[in-house]
Amino acid sequence: MHPIMSLRSTAQRLGYICRSCSQKRAISTSRGLRDAVPVNPESQRILLPPGPPAEHRVFKLSESRRLISIQGRDAADFLHGITTNVVPDSRNVEGLYSAFLTAQGRVLYDVFIYPTNHSRNAQLTNDSDDPAFLIDVGAELAPELLKHIRRYKLRSKFVVKAVDDFNVWSVPNSFRLEGEGEEATDHSSNLKIGCVDPRAPGMGRRVVLPADVSPSEGLVTAPDDEITYRLKRYLLGVPETPGEIMSGSGLPQESNIDYMSGINFHKGCYVGQELTIRTRHTGVVRKRILPVQLYTSPEPLEKTDSPVYDPVFGATLPVIPASGNISRVNKKGRSAGKFFGSVGNIGLALCRLEIMTGTSLGGEGPSFDPEVDEFKVDLGEGVGEVVKVKAFVPEWHATGAVTNEVL
Repeated sequence: MHPIMSLRSTAQRLGYICRSCSQKRAISTSRGLRDAVPVNPESQRILLPPGPPAEHRVFKLSESRRLISIQGRDAADFLHGITTNVVPDSRNVEGLYSAFLTAQGRVLYDVFIYPTNHSRNAQLTNDSDDPAFLIDVGAELAPELLKHIRRYKLRSKFVVKAVDDFNVWSVPNSFRLEGEGEEATDHSSNLKIGCVDPRAPGMGRRVVLPADVSPSEGLVTAPDDEITYRLKRYLLGVPETPGEIMSGSGLPQESNIDYMSGINFHKGCYVGQELTIRTRHTGVVRKRILPVQLYTSPEPLEKTDSPVYDPVFGATLPVIPASGNISRVNKKGRSAGKFFGSVGNIGLALCRLEIMTGTSLGGEGPSFDPEVDEFKVDLGEGVGEVVKVKAFVPEWHATGAVTNEVL
């Protein structure tokens, strides 16, 4: 059997599912391939990716991401005091991952922040040497973030505005951008706007380009870029606002922002710092967002280190409500988690670690028994089908914990 989504290397992590393994998985769910007709209306409208994304796939994220420009002599200091990470020097090339919090330490927006002073693009620098940055945020939340920045601006000297003529791309770390290592072109300096995506191994690199420029000559983008990229995130266990990190209610550590290099615990004061630091030093994080696999077979899933994507079976699943409650199968007890979303049979959920995984917290032994314990997601009233959920703890949660202290 071919290696499936191994966590040992990026190449295996973003590999493919062989035909025989896919067929076995579909049959094991008690749904024969001949009966695997989509019954989910949403699945009928959205063509599921045929398999996990290839290692060298490039994604254009123009629908799901928006950019906000902020420039002025106080721009860097302002961002430093309102976000969770150390804002890069405006003369730097490399950006970073960060987050905006409420005063109570809840996540409002998770973002990427890119310095742009090195760019020769007049729209980004206004031919000024004042510190300038681009903020890469979820499209639905961009108007709210603009209002949030203006609310806290007070007497700070900077100009903030939405930027519409640029696109965000996700490319592999090994991808050679056009103009690199060659004679500079008119837009080659723009190719440096971005950063390595530090959220999980295999996430690649973020690049910001003018709307009329692609990362490589002749590169053809696919119409399923957005949903396939979401599948990639789900398989690796990477959440985003607003779909998986609930804006205004999610805690940074429960949302894995500490594991994804989004928090610097050594910087000075910022909005929401008190609860974040207290949780870091005195608290135990009992819930985290984890990748999950959906199934309907009467028996528990075979033991694997990571979820296995099955588009044939995934197309047969019913609509699963966002924030659906997760509970034990055939047992009563406290809620085990909340379901956030899925692509086919792969999703993300906020899971109680000691209940849904074998994680030991603070010396307490986990109550989870993989041979016995199974969990289901609430599908709402009147739905008789039972959809089960299995959670996976990504390897990078252990090896990359609080990664900003390791970089």
